[in-house]
Amino acid sequence: MADRTTLTLTTDGAARNNQNEDQRKAAIGYVVQQGSETLLKNGEYLGAGPGYTNNVAEYRAVKLGAEKIVDSWDPEQVELEIQSDSQLIVNQLIGEWDTNDDKMYREREETIAVLSNFARWDATQVSESEDDVISIADDLAGGAFEQK
Repeated sequence: MADRTTLTLTTDGAARNNQNEDQRKAAIGYVVQQGSETLLKNGEYLGAGPGYTNNVAEYRAVKLGAEKIVDSWDPEQVELEIQSDSQLIVNQLIGEWDTNDDKMYREREETIAVLSNFARWDATQVSESEDDVISIADDLAGGAFEQK
C-alpha cells in the first residue's frame, strides 16, 4: 500500500452586499499545502444574485478546493485537513451542529459527497493559520471579485 499524503486545504468564502438579495455577489479562495509548501491556490468568482450568501460561498470554497484535489491527486491516498474561518460550516461538516436550512443542507451534502472520496478528512475552524494562509485565501476570494 502506498504511503498516504496529508494535504491541508485552507478556504475562505466571501459575499458582498450580503444583506441585499438582489445585489449579492460571492467569490471563494483556497490554498492547498503539503506541510509548509503551497502546491496550488485559486480565487474564483461564483456569481451574483439572491442565492450567493456568505455561507454558500464558504461551503463552495471547501467543495471546489476539494474537487481540485480530487482532480490532481488520488483521493484514496490523501488525508485532507480542512481549515476554514467559518465556525458554522466546520461544525456542520463534522456533524457537531445541525443543518436546518434546506439550502445549507444541500450545500453540506454536496460538499460531503466530494470529501467522501478521501482516505480521511477533518475540518477545523481557524482564525489564523501557520504562515497566515487564511489571509491568503481571503485575499484570493477578494481578488476574484475584481477578475469577474
